[in-house]
Amino acid sequence: MAVLPHPEEYGGAGLNLTAAAAVLEEIQRSGANGAACHAQMYTMGTVLRHCGEVQKKTYLPRIAKGELRLQAFGVTEPSAGTDTSSIRTSAVRKTGATSSTDRKSGPRAPSTPT
Repeated sequence: MAVLPHPEEYGGAGLNLTAAAAVLEEIQRSGANGAACHAQMYTMGTVLRHCGEVQKKTYLPRIAKGELRLQAFGVTEPSAGTDTSSIRTSAVRKTGATSSTDRKSGPRAPSTPT
């Protein structure tokens, strides 16, 4: 299921996000829980956007085949709980560095990208 919206070159089905959402909706409608599939899709999307080609070729086909499961999700905002839409963290890039603000600790010192 997690491979639905991901490129065929990495073992995905190459479907668009609308099709993947329809599949998840049917999973939920049947009484099953699609949360794990949704989380896996979300994580695979992060790998697609932020990892290099070697990492994509190493991990995504294995995830698509069900040989590897890659999920991570952490919420540390004090008022968010599991409602991630209420997180109020922001980051602004200024002259090659990133400065972030969150409700937990206020403004943070700028950091340079790694």
